[in-house]
Amino acid sequence: AVCISPGYILQRLILGTSPKGFYDKLLTKNSIKLLRTNSQEFLNLSLSNSNFSDKTNNQNSSNNNNNSNNNYQIEEEELTKKDPIYINLEKCLKSKSWAEFEKHAYCNFYQEKSLSSFYDKFDPCSELHKIKVPILCISSVDDPVTSIKNIPDDLLDNENIMLIKTKYGSHTTYLENFFGSSNYAYRFGYEFLTAYHQEQNI
Repeated sequence: AVCISPGYILQRLILGTSPKGFYDKLLTKNSIKLLRTNSQEFLNLSLSNSNFSDKTNNQNSSNNNNNSNNNYQIEEEELTKKDPIYINLEKCLKSKSWAEFEKHAYCNFYQEKSLSSFYDKFDPCSELHKIKVPILCISSVDDPVTSIKNIPDDLLDNENIMLIKTKYGSHTTYLENFFGSSNYAYRFGYEFLTAYHQEQNI
């Protein structure tokens, strides 16, 4: 597998080192746009993953007549293990930062009290020691979204993980030659996968 500009430790990525300023606004705007475009699909996903009590079913039946997104939210302080799992659409669409969007999108859905507890529970870097297949990670020092400070200290403790750290490349861009018509991260990834397939006679 190849990971280009991965986020690594989510806790640091969203709440700490990056993104900032323009990139934070851009990510927030694009996340809201994606949610707005696919709002009904997200609502259906929320509802399909909910465990409704009889009381909740009756309440939703009456609320659905209002035909409002407000019917599909539940305040974080009201969350219990018996509550339905919702994406808070109204608050997501009003988010002013990426962290705020993530909070309203995921904390309710996964019934976590805060972003910190959510990231502690679902951070992929906590599973690094379980990786059994070769993975190439490519990160750039000038990445404005996923800072290299997010790279975990024990990343390379797993012999199946390789890291290429470049001086330039921004976030997933990695343009090369004068006109920037190709992406050298893609080339690195292709060469890595090709070498692995040849070694394994795939």
